[in-house]
Amino acid sequence: MLFPKGIPFLSINARVFLKALVPATEGFPLSSNRDEDDSHIWDVILKRILKDGYLLPGTVVDLGHECLPWLYQWLQDGLKSTNVFDDLQYQGRLRAMNEIPPVEIHPEASIEEVMVIMADLSQYTISSKDLEKITCLTPGVYSVREAGMGNRLYDLNIEDTDINGELQDAIKKIDTIIQRVNRWLGTTGPRTSVKNRLLRPNRVEPMFFNEHKSLGRLIRNVAILNHGRLAISYQVERKKISRTDCVRSMARDISALRLQIRQIEARSATMDHRSLAEERRSLRYALEEAKAQISSADQSRVDIHDFEDISGEPIVRVLYDDGASGREPMTWTNYTASCQETSEVLRIEGKSSTISSIRWLTDDIIELLYQQSARIYTSPLKPVEEGFREVEKM
Repeated sequence: MLFPKGIPFLSINARVFLKALVPATEGFPLSSNRDEDDSHIWDVILKRILKDGYLLPGTVVDLGHECLPWLYQWLQDGLKSTNVFDDLQYQGRLRAMNEIPPVEIHPEASIEEVMVIMADLSQYTISSKDLEKITCLTPGVYSVREAGMGNRLYDLNIEDTDINGELQDAIKKIDTIIQRVNRWLGTTGPRTSVKNRLLRPNRVEPMFFNEHKSLGRLIRNVAILNHGRLAISYQVERKKISRTDCVRSMARDISALRLQIRQIEARSATMDHRSLAEERRSLRYALEEAKAQISSADQSRVDIHDFEDISGEPIVRVLYDDGASGREPMTWTNYTASCQETSEVLRIEGKSSTISSIRWLTDDIIELLYQQSARIYTSPLKPVEEGFREVEKM
């Protein structure tokens, strides 16, 4: 059943759709009788998959079946797309079935604007072309319009900052120093013959230093709306990481560099060659510069550790015209559904909640508050004039 939910193919006609669906669900081909009632076959399929734990819900319009009002009805012209299974549910323990959203290829492509709920729970209308950029915190300035009566325009600024630039510069400097030291060790070390090695087996050959490999450039992206920080994310080589991982990565690099500096200083102190006096002075000067950069990077690490910890996603939900985002799985509550053999009445046992308040965001989107702070978003079954909205709450 994952196949029809995840692959929204469109058949040539309803007959072809049903002919492919029956073997997929029942394991046998469709009868060749052209006069067979397609709606009856469809009803049988829905009742049989219910026994396996699968329930296909729908709106009042979708469930307008005369005899079995809980069944998703076969339309007059039939059904020919697996999009009908977008909301297919599984009542068993296999939650993955319910958490897989229906496949929608850029549902915002056909509309110019979409309404979104930001991380601070404010609602704005944005251009559908900016949706992906804002979600990915791509640097830039984006125009957003306040939802509701005001319709005021604001600028959403997304800025990126290189937060370990000094650390990267220190790594490059240390690597250059290591290359110089390794050359000195290679040219000034003892060049012994096989005979000398046999006479002095305890002679230690020069040990070379390895260059440091860092995690990469660390970037902090900040989304600013109404002069306040809306979202902050951290990335390494354009891959998002947590703030904690960012601080730990910098701490590892700083500790490794300081250890290398101590080792280089200890090794250079044993190199008593007058010809290298000038080189040693240059080496000490370069090491002092690297130490200063590392100290500055360490302070940046502390600042990041103490930085404001807020949401890493500027947009928490996209509200399309049908009230569903097609992006996030809903919070799932277990239930059981069964059909009585005699009366074919649908029986459902599950969790119930009481709606405490209703707020109309637009003509098509309603915010429902339940269980103190939980929110869900829905759409009316039919257009409701503004003067009758209070009546609809009753």
